[in-house]
Amino acid sequence: MELIEIKNNPWLLTREAFEIYGQCMYKASFQKYADEIENVRESSDCRIFACEDSGEYKGIIVLKLIVEDSAEIVGISVKKELEKMGIGRFMIFSAAESLHLKKLNAETDGDAIGFYERTGFSVKPFIRHFRDGDVTRYKCSLSL
Repeated sequence: MELIEIKNNPWLLTREAFEIYGQCMYKASFQKYADEIENVRESSDCRIFACEDSGEYKGIIVLKLIVEDSAEIVGISVKKELEKMGIGRFMIFSAAESLHLKKLNAETDGDAIGFYERTGFSVKPFIRHFRDGDVTRYKCSLSL
């Protein structure tokens, strides 16, 4: 298993990539996914990595560099049938090592909080105000 940077890889705009990464998007559609990937590709402070094993992509992580040694996880997702096999953890720590990060942050909902806690992140709830109501979200932070 290895983590490879795939920011300019045409595979990112395939249905297969969408099926993996779309799981971590709110109200995902292929068009919404393609637009987000294009925005990330155009951003000089974002990196896209995939976990590859035996020619198969198993997960995707998108990071936004905040300062020299800190980044925010924009999104992370693993093929549904491969969840809870350590791939997400592998991507987080491999990307952090590759980019020489000392701190990682993420914002998530209740569905992913267990993953972040098991990976060693500290987790703090907060209320995010949206037009259609308030939602409990979680700020996750990991010092490396």
